[in-house]
Parts: sequence; structure tokens; C-alpha cells
Amino acid sequence: MKHSTNAGPESTLAVLIEILQLSTKFTLIVTDLDGRVLRWDEGARCLYGYDPQEVIGKAKAEILHTREDVAAGLPTTIQEQASGRGKWEGVLMRARKGFHIRTILAARFDTAGQHHGYLLISEKVTLENPSAQAEEKFRVLRRAPW
Repeated sequence: MKHSTNAGPESTLAVLIEILQLSTKFTLIVTDLDGRVLRWDEGARCLYGYDPQEVIGKAKAEILHTREDVAAGLPTTIQEQASGRGKWEGVLMRARKGFHIRTILAARFDTAGQHHGYLLISEKVTLENPSAQAEEKFRVLRRAPW
């Protein structure tokens, strides 16, 4: 029996997205330019505690930030940096359950090169050394052709 192999970029991207969507260790959240949630995967549900119907199309990504970070304008600053540099990376405190996450926020572009939203990938980390602990796990994701 012959098996066909399609190792093109579209196939690779589809596999990576499928893995992330099935994972409960990582989150895959997609927002529009205003931060309104468009996609909320199983990892996001497990980590943040919101079901998809509670957030998709109804909530902005600010629901994930602490009140202090929202008041200080951190969500906007992070989006601006992701827009200008292509991505933002860092460790943040999350509001609902009070834990830290290692986050990558990447700007998303359509085929014409127009910026149309953001992709947020994150993982819960411990406080001992969150950057070093998560760095290796995110090394491959940073190179993905989002």
C-alpha cells in the first residue's frame, strides 16, 4: 500500500495547528485587531476556565489580564509591540486564577499582507524560573510560519 506524503508548508501548518488545538498544555487563542476573541481552543478552556461560548465573539483578550495591567494599558502596549515587531513574548500574571504564563502574541496577516488580528500561544509556568523553563518548549513554535 502506497502512502502519499504531502510535506508542503500548508500541510505542515495544518498539522501544527491541529496539535495545538488538541493540546491542553498550550493555548491557541485568535483575536481580531480590537482583541475580540475569535477562536478559543481546549487548552484555553482548561487553563483559563472559560468555555468557548462565554468568550468567542463576546469578550476581548483583556479578560485574561489583571485589573492592574488593564488599568496600566498593558494589553494595548503588548498589541502595539506585536504589531510593530511581528510578535511580543513575555511572562504575565493571569487574572481569573492568579497564575503566570509564558506568552507569545503574534500579529496575523492575510495573503495581501494586511494585519487583521493576533495569535496568542501560552503555557502555564511556575515562578521559580518561568523564562528558562518555557524557553525550550517555545523555541520551535517561534519558528512556525504563522
